[in-house]
Amino acid sequence: MNAGDGIQIGVAIVLTLTLGAVLWYAWEARKQAKASVAMAREMQEARYAALLPVLDFDVEESGLDEVFAIKDGTFPEIVSTYIRNIGVGPALDAEFNVQPSGMAGYQRRIEYIPVGESKRRWPLLLRPLGEGIRLLEVEYRDVYGRKHTSQRRLIFDKTSGGSQLGPLEFDPWKLAGKDITP
Repeated sequence: MNAGDGIQIGVAIVLTLTLGAVLWYAWEARKQAKASVAMAREMQEARYAALLPVLDFDVEESGLDEVFAIKDGTFPEIVSTYIRNIGVGPALDAEFNVQPSGMAGYQRRIEYIPVGESKRRWPLLLRPLGEGIRLLEVEYRDVYGRKHTSQRRLIFDKTSGGSQLGPLEFDPWKLAGKDITP
C-alpha cells in the first residue's frame, strides 16, 4: 500500500463519518419538526377550547316533562324550549328546524347566543330516529368558524305516556361530520 492509497482510505473514512453526521442531524431535525407541529396543534386546540360554545336545551326552565307527554297516542313533532349556551364562548349562526320541511319558516337562525341565559323560548322540530325516539338538535359555529352540533334524544313510552330526555351529546368533530382532531 502506497501513500496515495492511504490518502484515499482516509478520505473515504472522513466522507463516511461526514455522511453519518449529516444523516444523524437530519434525523434529529425531523424529530424536532414533528414536535413543533404537535405543539402548534396543541396550542391551536387550546385556543379553540378557550372560546368553545356548547348549546343545550334548558329542560328545567322549559317544563319539558309536560310538553313531552304523549297525547292521544301520538308523539309531539315540535317542542317549545329554551336554548342555553353552557360553553365558554359565544355561539354564532345557530340553526335548527322549527317545522316539517316544505312549510314556511322551516329553519330558524340565531346569529349570536352569548354564554349564559337564554331569554327566549324557541320551537324545535323533533327529528324522528325510530319508534318512540325523537331528536332535539341544533347546529352552530364558534368564533373561529368551526361547526358544532348539540343533540339530545327523547325516548317516549307509549304505555305510561311519559318521556325520558337523554344526556347532551356534544362532539364538535364527529357530530359535525368530519374528524379534525389531531
